[in-house]
Amino acid sequence: MPAFDHTFEELPLFRTEDGAYAAGRVDGGCDVSFTSPEDFQISDIYLVVDNGRNGTEARWKRHYLNISDPAFWCRIHDAIMERYRDRIEERISEEMMEAA
Repeated sequence: MPAFDHTFEELPLFRTEDGAYAAGRVDGGCDVSFTSPEDFQISDIYLVVDNGRNGTEARWKRHYLNISDPAFWCRIHDAIMERYRDRIEERISEEMMEAA
C-alpha cells in the first residue's frame, strides 16, 4: 500500500463550538497509507517536541503517540482529519497521477 509522511504545524487540539477560538496548538506529523483518495489511513502519529529548558538535544525530537492512550490519540487524529482531510486527499490524487 503506498504511503507518505504528512506534517502539520500549529494543529489546534481544542476549538470552540463556533470554531472562532482554538488552543493547544501542536506541530508534528503522521504516516498516510492509501488505496484511493477516499480510502486512506492515518498511523504513526507523532508530535515534535521543543523544550528549550533541556537545551539543543530536545529540539525538534519526534514523540510518537501510543495508541494505549486512545483518548489523546483520537483527539489528535480527529484534529488532523478535520483540518487536513482535503489536503491529504489532494496529495493522494497527485501521488496516484504520478504513479500512473
